[in-house]
Amino acid sequence: MQTDLTADHSHLSERENRALISVFCAYTATATLWLLFATGVGLLMAFKFGSPEFGPGAWLTFGRLRPIHTNATFYGFASIALVGLGYYVAVRSSGAKLYSATLAWTGLVFFNLAALVGTIARWTWATSMGISNTANGLGGSG
Repeated sequence: MQTDLTADHSHLSERENRALISVFCAYTATATLWLLFATGVGLLMAFKFGSPEFGPGAWLTFGRLRPIHTNATFYGFASIALVGLGYYVAVRSSGAKLYSATLAWTGLVFFNLAALVGTIARWTWATSMGISNTANGLGGSG
């Protein structure tokens, strides 16, 4: 007896399949952009550890870069990537169709907006608290 182990995606119409793939690709693309941004900030922080004189100025201190890096990694990359993956896997594995592609697109816009505003707010908070030239980013000024 031969069993067929391939997934049957015939329950989705061509239009629904394209909508799902476009939503998944958009979530993946924006998560990748957030990952590249977070990695760039992380590399800049790594250079600052080895050579503190690299990139002089109050705007490029570890205490101001760390919140940007962590927020971009967790909220920009990880959460957007996992939600996009969740949309794709849930539809493909359960046999259900995507409830609303419009809501998925709206969610993507709000996820990106929240990650951007949160990253800016954390950076602004670090600036207003006087966190600048400390090695651990936890306090101090100057």
